[in-house]
Amino acid sequence: KSLEINTDNFDFNHLPDEPVENILISGHTINCFGYYYKCDNGDIETDCMAMKENDRQNFKWLLTQIIKYNANIDIICEKECFDYYISILNWLDSYDVKHKIRLFKNF
Repeated sequence: KSLEINTDNFDFNHLPDEPVENILISGHTINCFGYYYKCDNGDIETDCMAMKENDRQNFKWLLTQIIKYNANIDIICEKECFDYYISILNWLDSYDVKHKIRLFKNF
């Protein structure tokens, strides 16, 4: 099963509960999968308390697809979103989360 998510107009209230093999994410919505920040030591952290409830649910869904279902995820991002998605990848890497995410610049 494949899923295309354009964060500009996707209804995140209807994310599938079942495994998705291939996910394509595009759009401009920063923080729809959580809020990330850089610590003084350079580590990337996420702040679940700074997230809205929907953002926490989206992040949980994404982690489930990555960790439990081993989904292939392609992210096409605009210039203003690139650092956000890099932060997500750095956060996953810092916790040794194995993922199959590819990031593509659309600029």
